[in-house]
Amino acid sequence: MKLSLFDQGDGLSHVPIILYYTKRDANFNINEKVINQLKDSLSKTLALFYPLAGRVKDRFSIDCNDEGVLFSTTRVNCDMANLITTQPPDLQSFSALVPYYVFVDPRDKVVQVAIQLNIFTCGGVVISGCFMHKIMDGATIGAFLKSWASNSIARLGLSSSPPPEEEKEEKKLVYPGISMITSKQTLPADHSNWPERMLLREGDGIIQRFLFKSEAIFTLKAKATSERVPNPTRVEAISGFIWKHAMAASKAVWGMQQPSMLSHQMDLRRKIFEPSLSKYSIGNFTWKVVAHYYPFAEKVEEEEEEKITSLDGFWVY
Repeated sequence: MKLSLFDQGDGLSHVPIILYYTKRDANFNINEKVINQLKDSLSKTLALFYPLAGRVKDRFSIDCNDEGVLFSTTRVNCDMANLITTQPPDLQSFSALVPYYVFVDPRDKVVQVAIQLNIFTCGGVVISGCFMHKIMDGATIGAFLKSWASNSIARLGLSSSPPPEEEKEEKKLVYPGISMITSKQTLPADHSNWPERMLLREGDGIIQRFLFKSEAIFTLKAKATSERVPNPTRVEAISGFIWKHAMAASKAVWGMQQPSMLSHQMDLRRKIFEPSLSKYSIGNFTWKVVAHYYPFAEKVEEEEEEKITSLDGFWVY
């Protein structure tokens, strides 16, 4: 399957996601039967998102050979609450919950989706996944997880309600990018592999976690309220808060305010296509929305606030 121009420009990096589930039913336990049912529902989901079970053939295409995805199970000898609430957090421990952080060659051996089921002694469960960014953006990952959850609920017998007709219809669209944003010519090699050259480099890094509780977000939204933005979104409030303090830290280091830039990814599915693409459309259909701050420019505050406000209604991640 030939990739769209958007997807040709992405490398083989994986996007990690960790989902936490506390044990709410004392009579429900994760046993081999439940694990096999999760695997079966995952297989059913892959039948819909069939390119994800294949392998990247080269920078411009995927071989839909149905080789499958990686699914692993681990037993964690601790309480899930302790891992999450420990202060300061042991962020290195979280990497053990994620299944796939290695880069291997040849590239046609790299799985596009890797799932790890982590079962804690308290009965809580962490389901983590790594999803190849070359064909999956945030909206695609969300659609995939929602579909898997729906299939799992049906497989476990937790709901007898069939999916709405509208959802069935939407799921018929899988990879519209092959016909909408494709080209007879492929991207030049120096354009198609620049994300890997820029982002996938060996070296030391720093991991930080910022936790915003619902009460704090409510307070930030109240502080961000203005005449032009009477009801700021969570994205606006938190983005403005982080940007403000990042610029303050930069000023403390350099002794003067430096130019700054804030960037978000914007989902294009509902904005540039007519009719709008289904939420089950897979592929990278995003574009960067950038706001700039220049300390000595006039009316910068108004202009940048309008740019950030224009993000409202988009999928930003």
